[in-house]
Amino acid sequence: MVHTAAADRSGPPAGTPVVTFGVDGAWAELRAVDTAWIGTAPTGTDLAAVSTVPVAGTSAFRALHRLGPVLGRRVLVTGATGGTGRYAVQLARRAGAHVIASTGDPGKHAAVLLAQGAHEVVAGPHEVDEPVHGVLDMAGGPTRRQLWPFGGGRHAGRGRTLRPRR
Repeated sequence: MVHTAAADRSGPPAGTPVVTFGVDGAWAELRAVDTAWIGTAPTGTDLAAVSTVPVAGTSAFRALHRLGPVLGRRVLVTGATGGTGRYAVQLARRAGAHVIASTGDPGKHAAVLLAQGAHEVVAGPHEVDEPVHGVLDMAGGPTRRQLWPFGGGRHAGRGRTLRPRR
């Protein structure tokens, strides 16, 4: 929420709900933000949902970026039903990837994941039977051990590229 409008009037007026990006001050009650880094939230938007964009959305975007070009390529997203995973599914689809969403309960989550852009929904990496260009690992933990058979593809987990242990 904008507390005080920018003196040069380059940003939204006081009282406007916004989402911001910044390198510091995220936990502060108030902080000064460059108006170029402010997005105005549409009227009636769930502000709790909007607040996920700077962390979950950016984490998914950075992980996808680390895979390189994905247009026309197969991308597996693990943890697809989590906050970051849902962004990863949508962003990979918008980037032109063939998206395979992995979730612990496909029966419960398939319809939502397909609506968000997944082409396929599987219960885990063990169900993927064709090679993938890359993996966006949003689950971590035991799921990560299942990813190494994917060999030459790239593995990006929550914003960092992963390499198999040798």
